[in-house]
Amino acid sequence: MKNEDILWGTRFYAPDDFIFLEMNGRKIMAISQLEYARAKTEAQVDEVILYSDRLQERRSRKKQSSIHDLVILVLKSYGISSVDVSSNFPALTCLEIIKNKIRVTFCDTLFPERAIKTAEELEDIEYAQRSMEEVFSEMLALLAQAEIRDGKVWWNSGLGSEYVTSETLRMIFDTKLM
Repeated sequence: MKNEDILWGTRFYAPDDFIFLEMNGRKIMAISQLEYARAKTEAQVDEVILYSDRLQERRSRKKQSSIHDLVILVLKSYGISSVDVSSNFPALTCLEIIKNKIRVTFCDTLFPERAIKTAEELEDIEYAQRSMEEVFSEMLALLAQAEIRDGKVWWNSGLGSEYVTSETLRMIFDTKLM
């Protein structure tokens, strides 16, 4: 699950799901082996633990594990009896937590302080905004030079004349923002 609160709380983006806990001001992340080394150096947390360390017992019993199982294992290993979760927290995981007699409280945001931006965050926002404006200007210029033939938008891509699709525009957009 991608969640802006978790990204803000850890300053870490991973394509795979990971577990984030904050207890008594201490930030803990449980993550897969694939992202472990990067998380150790990049994530702004106090402790990074491996999923596999928490699954040893489960594997020895040859039981299939899901992200829900991992969440329960991590919560239980820290003796957690209640959790605050964001309002977009996955329902199935929430039900598993409740089934395991852990109280769940929903919050609009896990980090209300996220609403007040630091100077660095403001600079990042300004940079992103300017980058988007530049790319949109280039896209508008491209479309202004294009012509409509046979019900399609055509432009000279440098490789010859080809018609423009939304996928073409998206590819150009993504490439220019890299």
